[in-house]
Amino acid sequence: MTRGHGAALVMTAGLLVAACGFHLRTWDLAGLERVQVVGGDAPVLRRELTRALTQSGVVLTEARGDADVVVQLSDERESRRTASVGGGARAAEYEMSLAVSFGAQDAEGGELVPTRTLRAERTYRLDLDNLIGSREEETLIVRELRADLVRRMVRSLGRAAERVRGAEAPDAGA
Repeated sequence: MTRGHGAALVMTAGLLVAACGFHLRTWDLAGLERVQVVGGDAPVLRRELTRALTQSGVVLTEARGDADVVVQLSDERESRRTASVGGGARAAEYEMSLAVSFGAQDAEGGELVPTRTLRAERTYRLDLDNLIGSREEETLIVRELRADLVRRMVRSLGRAAERVRGAEAPDAGA
């Protein structure tokens, strides 16, 4: 394939993606303009959550006094356990699990999202003939579990933002 054909193919693919309405997922977090994310013992999830919030147009703050909402992450736990055993009493499948404690408060300390533990799990097969590939698959699964937890946290914050907007809306009967 020539360079011109490759460029034309890439442009065509781009037009098809744009024509089908594809766009990066963002959430409507209006009402949560300035957010502080706290969570020293959940650094990877904190980084992923701050990235998702930034992509949704939220301004991140370092000082609690500057924030409309304070999101608290703690106790991030990653675990792996044997899910099934094959021949020779060797592990055939593992279950990866990722959990984090998550909650959010408004600027006055009122509870917007009750603190609770979010958990994501996934089972995968161990390939004894390709242990390096299995380890890479495990790393990918952990990334996917984190992405799932971040989506769930942002959805919870989105619901909280809807409640905040509803509480701030003028009374229709007044």
